[in-house]
Amino acid sequence: MPIAITTFGSGTKTILTRAQRRTELRRQLRDGETNQLWADDACNSALNEALAYTHLRYPGTQRVKIVADGNRAYRLPTDCMAIKRVYVQDGTTGTTAVPPEEQNNWEQIKGFDTDYITPTANAYDSILVLDQAWSAPNLILVVYAPIPAQWGDAGDVSYDNTAIDLAPDEGTDRFAELLFYAAARTAAYRWAMAQLPGAGSEDYGREYAAAMQERDKLTLMISGPRETLRLTTGIFG
Repeated sequence: MPIAITTFGSGTKTILTRAQRRTELRRQLRDGETNQLWADDACNSALNEALAYTHLRYPGTQRVKIVADGNRAYRLPTDCMAIKRVYVQDGTTGTTAVPPEEQNNWEQIKGFDTDYITPTANAYDSILVLDQAWSAPNLILVVYAPIPAQWGDAGDVSYDNTAIDLAPDEGTDRFAELLFYAAARTAAYRWAMAQLPGAGSEDYGREYAAAMQERDKLTLMISGPRETLRLTTGIFG
């Protein structure tokens, strides 16, 4: 069954597991239940490519709230790829209605071996350095771009039960779904055209061109990468 999740937008939307999206992709490719041209790993590769393409337009953001401790440097979450914005807010009880103040002078340092981080393989360990020290009860609010989600190795079945949100900050937006499957079909048809004759492939040039045209048309309709609004009520709760 699809997994329903609550979003910042009105209502809810549905995210699907890799196995569910693979089934839907096969429907769109008209790939039968028997004698399938696209094996599971080929479909999974197409889904991974489509996910990466979609997240270029719907990158999403994450937020972290850090209690100031009198220092200028703070360790960031391990999934932090790049900081978008930094705010400081008075965390005194009864002052939650005071809006955060955006900080313009800050630096993100990655992979620097200090007491603040322990570098590990395949992790974007990093620290935030502010231009001045802040103390409690002030809160440091960091909005950042996370490491893009993906389904891992195409042949690893353990990812089949993993559900990933295509548009993390877009509520009930449907463009991400359409863009995702257009990109997945583009990748799948390109793979099919590369197969040797007799391996079940046909001339998929027309289908490939149509899928690519739909993908590019949807890309143009989405005006640049989307992300969370700069300030939204309750966003740092």
